[in-house]
This record gives sequence, C-alpha cells and structure tokens, in this order.
Amino acid sequence: MKKLYTLLLVVFLSTQVHSQCWQYVAIGYNHNIAVKSDGTLWSWGDGTFGQLGAGPAVSLSLIPIQVGTDNHWQTVSAGFNHSVAIKTDGTLWTWGYNGYGQLGNGATGFDESKNTPIQIGTDTNWLSVSAGRFHTLALKNDHTLWTWGYNSMGQLGDGTNGTGADKNVPVQIGSATDWQYISAGDQFSTAIKTNGTLWTWGYNFYGQLGDGTYGTGSEKNIPTQIGTANDWATVAGGYSHTTARKNNGTIWAWGHNNAGQIGIGNITTQYVPIQVGTATDWKSVINGEFYTMGIKTNGTLWGWGSNDMGQFGNGTTATYNVVPLQIGTDTNWNSVFIRTAVSFAIKTNNTIWAWGRNNNGQLGDNTIINKTSPIQFGCAALGISDSETKTISIYPNPVSDILHILNPNNYAINEILITDITGKIILRKNDVVSEINVENLQQGIYLLTLNTGQNNIQYKFIKNK
Repeated sequence: MKKLYTLLLVVFLSTQVHSQCWQYVAIGYNHNIAVKSDGTLWSWGDGTFGQLGAGPAVSLSLIPIQVGTDNHWQTVSAGFNHSVAIKTDGTLWTWGYNGYGQLGNGATGFDESKNTPIQIGTDTNWLSVSAGRFHTLALKNDHTLWTWGYNSMGQLGDGTNGTGADKNVPVQIGSATDWQYISAGDQFSTAIKTNGTLWTWGYNFYGQLGDGTYGTGSEKNIPTQIGTANDWATVAGGYSHTTARKNNGTIWAWGHNNAGQIGIGNITTQYVPIQVGTATDWKSVINGEFYTMGIKTNGTLWGWGSNDMGQFGNGTTATYNVVPLQIGTDTNWNSVFIRTAVSFAIKTNNTIWAWGRNNNGQLGDNTIINKTSPIQFGCAALGISDSETKTISIYPNPVSDILHILNPNNYAINEILITDITGKIILRKNDVVSEINVENLQQGIYLLTLNTGQNNIQYKFIKNK
C-alpha cells in the first residue's frame, strides 16, 4: 500500500451529545477507534497506514468518521498503527499496517497493509481482543488464547522469539481453556486465568513481567505465572510497566517507573508487584505510555505518572506525579481509556470527555491543539455520505513551495484560509485557486480551511523547508 499523504478534516455538524452515544473507545498511538451504541464503527486521528479503516482517501481525520456501513460491531482494540475488532456475530476483523503480520491474514509486509477492515478466517467464536504495539492477543468463547504479529521478544508466547519468529495468522498458545482476561503491552503480554492467577510474557527489560527478573535476556517466550496469588481481577499492560487490580479492590504495579507511573511515591523501577497505596476501593485501572489512570468505586477519577501533555486532565502540564492524584471533584466517572498521552473517559450520564495529546487530532475536536482539561466529546461526526470531503484533497504534503488543491468535482469554494496551530490567520483568499504558494511560510504545521458554503473542510499540512 502506498503511503498516503492526503489529510482530511471536517468540522462537527453539531456539538450535541446524545445519551449512550459512544459505547467504547480504543486508543492507539496516533489514532482512535470507537463503537457507538447503534453498533456502528468510527475512527479519527492518523491514518497513514490505513489504521482508520476508512479507505485510501483518508490518511488523517480530526473528527470521527464512519468506517463502512455495518452496524453490528461489538468491540475494538487499537495498536501502534493497526486496528482489530470483533462483530456481534463473533467474526474477527483487522486493518492498518501489516509489516509484521499483525493483521493475521496470512500476509506480511508494508505493501500488505489494509485501509479497510478485512475478515480473518471464518471462525465465529471470537470473544475479546487486545492489540499491542505490533502484535495482537485474542480469546475465543472456549477461553483458548490466540496471538499473532511481531514476536522479537517472545510477546506471542508460543515458545519462539527473535528474527523469523513473527506469525501472520492467529496461533493458539498451548491447549489451556481457562484464559479469562487479556491485555497486550507494548512488546509484552499479560493475562489472567479463570482461577484468578496472573500470567505475563515477552519483553522484560524494565521488569514489566513482574517475575523478579529484568534486563537483556530476561524476556519470556511462554506465559509465566507471577507469584501464587489467585485473586487477580484485571491487568493492564502499558509501554513498559504493568498495573493490576485484585478482587479486594487493591491495585498493584511493577516495571518502569521513570515518571512515577507505578504510583508508589518514588521513581524507582519495580520488578515484582507492589501495592499502590492502601486504598481498597479501586473500580478500574488502565495504563498509558508513561502514566496510569484509575476510577474508584465512588466515581472519582485519578491519575499518576507523566503529565507533560496534559494527559491527567487537571488543567496543568506538571512533569509527573508519583502517587495517585484526584482529577477534579466529579464523582460520576464510569470508565477511562488511555494510551500514549491521550485520555478519554465516560461518565455515568453517558457523556464522553477527552484530553491530552492532540498532534494528530486524536481528541477528535477538530483541532491539533493539546488539551489539559476534559472537553466534552460530541456524538456528531462525518457520515459516509459527505462526498465533498471525500473528493477534495491537497498535495504534496509535506510541502516546500506550491500546495495544490485537487477538486475534481468542482465544488464551489467561497474562501481559502490558512492558520497556524494557535489559530492565527496566515493567509486568506476569497478567489478560487487550485494552488497556493507557501514558500515564504516558516517550517511547521498549518491548517488549510476551504469554505464551500455548506461545510468548512480543513486539512493539516506540513511546511518542511
């Protein structure tokens, strides 16, 4: 698949939030995928490798756009630049980058990437899925464990690792039929069995496996039980640290702790699970790249670790926090989803909120400006019938001198506006042109807005020299 440079952005047609609009949000590295309550699938952010699933014309969208027309999507997970989903009929679907076979369709390579969802096999008993950096974990209804993709560090758990160990189709791990919960970390994997035992495998340089070992050569290529406890409820694999919750409401963490993401009051890396504070009322916990967030049973939201891009949502960009910090005073948070400095959360009234890093439109708010406080995330988004935004495009991107506007259907354009990422107007044209000389612009990121009378269509472009 050729690398796509066309960058697409359209504005919200409405900012109204409907009850039970968004059901689930999966955060990738620079893209997000979500399922609405009506079973439709939506995506936004970076789509350079097809990870948005919206076809070859969309390599970036700053608001949600619909993926196909199906309305029976059940769950979805986003990796570094690939996406995986399960439909209500139990079928498995993938799209995006396939350089390591992470799509699981039997092919491997950049040119084998897919920009729309493809079905993997014919099985109809897939239960859950979790995408890591370049690998994927999945469970079937019979509680068997399956993995595929990149395997340099043994993150697939099939007893192999290193060069040539990648798998481009789902491979069953062992013969056990008691796997209950899975969470893929960056280059490692975590899981919980039905008996409450905790298992990890893969990369372990920072001790993120929690078995007491660390460093080069300490990776594990088969699932390894961590301790003897049998009361683990959930586990979250992050970039290089792991956090888990027990049935008694306590949370435990281990691995890399350079920004306080373990939450134990210091920045000392931990190689075995250590309890985070003494609270016994944690409802959920989830890991980002260098930070962690959790919700307590009283509906309060908490964050710890790195906050350099406002990913806590507390109105600041404080470097980091080494213990859980309450975010605001609201007591109606229900679920939270995070990854690489991007945070989304749903309240008990079914409204959804977003904050953090936004350089590729990951917050879906029609900008590329980071947000340090939660902003309400609307239901309205671009449907598949919005033809203007699908046909108008710009090239080249990045650009050094002449930026071309491709408008094959000759839609009316009333005004052309270029602004920088702060919103400052750099250029305004009221006449229709097919090219703009940007040679005198400074290097950086800009927004091009085309006013068609019906819509404001926007594109992000990079001035490179």
